[in-house]
Amino acid sequence: CALCGMLVKEQPAPRGQVVHVDGHRSYLCSVGDLAAYVRVPSPHGAIQQAYVEAASAPTNLASDHSREWDWIAVEKAHYVANVPRRRVMGRPMLSFDNSKVADEVARLHRGLVLDWEGTIKHLSGK
Repeated sequence: CALCGMLVKEQPAPRGQVVHVDGHRSYLCSVGDLAAYVRVPSPHGAIQQAYVEAASAPTNLASDHSREWDWIAVEKAHYVANVPRRRVMGRPMLSFDNSKVADEVARLHRGLVLDWEGTIKHLSGK
């Protein structure tokens, strides 16, 4: 992980990645680390695009999901906060490529559906 040093592939999805203007890719072990990473300057320059792994169907929250999910631009994903899930770095957060699925997961687990800006605020405690 470009932020905390954990092995990204061993962490449960969703994970994140950013592409800098110089072409360098940085991988992050969680949505929480991704949200923190995008707020600090990088020696690789500005962030050209940020991605998060997103599920396309409801998921078993007890599972580690260490398999890869499809990547989606952070601003296109639908995030579900306040889910009962093992923490990686920061508060547990899931991401989905479909708003209806995110709504369903949030309803099942009494979670909160957020967009990317809301996710950054939620994870920073604001």
